[in-house]
Amino acid sequence: MVRNLITPQRCRAQGSSWRISFVVLATIWGCSFWWIDVALRSFSPLEIAFGRLAIGTTTLVVIARVTGACLPRDPRVWGHLLVLGFVFNSLPFTLFAYAETHVSSALAGILNSLTPIATLLVSTSVFRAERPRSEPRGASSWGWSA
Repeated sequence: MVRNLITPQRCRAQGSSWRISFVVLATIWGCSFWWIDVALRSFSPLEIAFGRLAIGTTTLVVIARVTGACLPRDPRVWGHLLVLGFVFNSLPFTLFAYAETHVSSALAGILNSLTPIATLLVSTSVFRAERPRSEPRGASSWGWSA
């Protein structure tokens, strides 16, 4: 039997804590573009990307050690992780740092925020069988009008 983890009592107990978490997350996420802009005064885009990856890797390894999580031992898994790490972390981190040598950090953040809307538009044009329901279309329209 699956229990409902979101109960009215639990929601009331959380109060406005989600708002605080949301503001903290938005600040951290938004400031990353500003930090890239600051770092570009002393480092190249590749050095910035490497630094971000090194900090993230160190953090994840520490969390894995503290929680007792085991790292994969299968070389195939590491190969898949290597490809995913390059495509979804190394490449975007390098491209964002490089892009900020040509545009402002504010514009880079705004363009990054368009990712969900662009994903919706590309996925519906490439995968014709995937038609969005009314909720995503409404959200997409609202996103473009904001």
